[in-house]
Amino acid sequence: MEKNGIFLRFIKKFYGLTGPLDEYRVKEVNRIGNNAFVLSFIYLFLSSVVVALLTVKFSASALLPIYLLVNIIFISLVNGGYVFFEIHRLGLDKIDVSSENYKGALNRLKKRCAKIGIFVAILLWIFELVLNYVIFDVTIVSTTLSLSGYIRAIVVAALVTLFLYFHWRALMNEQ
Repeated sequence: MEKNGIFLRFIKKFYGLTGPLDEYRVKEVNRIGNNAFVLSFIYLFLSSVVVALLTVKFSASALLPIYLLVNIIFISLVNGGYVFFEIHRLGLDKIDVSSENYKGALNRLKKRCAKIGIFVAILLWIFELVLNYVIFDVTIVSTTLSLSGYIRAIVVAALVTLFLYFHWRALMNEQ
């Protein structure tokens, strides 16, 4: 297998895998991905049929925001939950660390979690900025100057960082 291919790096990041990808892990990840795709395809097909039938009774502009929101929730929670559950059930997310490198691995884990927490908080802050402007007609300047948006972003960054740190720390195996 190609060691540093962009596809393999994407798979490792997306599925939260560490270490080398052997053939068993690649086979299982492909199986999980295929099942998730089939689940998404069936859901999107059935939900599209239901929305098409509902447009007879309701306006399409009223159904579109609900349809998009339900699709986002389904794809992120149900599909993401399935992938997370399967990866964890099969033990593909275990992190093996030697006893000499354990302390250094914990420090790298703290930095990694902090980076992800900050990234999620920035995305959430930008999302809130755009939604306030588009939906509620609040100016970008007033949203940018609002202290509550920054406080929410800091709280989100802290919660995401702590959750990821304790989750990944529980997955670490000291050898």
